[in-house]
Amino acid sequence: MTHDLKTEPKYFDAVKAGLKTVEIRQDDRWFEVGDWLKLHEWVPMEQRHTGNWVRVKILEIYRGDEMERFGLMRGYCVMVIRVVR
Repeated sequence: MTHDLKTEPKYFDAVKAGLKTVEIRQDDRWFEVGDWLKLHEWVPMEQRHTGNWVRVKILEIYRGDEMERFGLMRGYCVMVIRVVR
């Protein structure tokens, strides 16, 4: 499954460069290992997409109910991601 998500430019650039390999999101889309994220660059101050996007694969996922002891709230997840070129 592919999930389309908005990402601010500073985070988008880091993901695209392969420097940001973790994505923390509200766990409201049934994300699973093996799913794809299509991250669309989004400029919040202008409320617009730039047209740039990058596709990443979810390699690992940790949910808030498993990670509360590390400070991740219930209802959120941490996804380990990798850019697909």
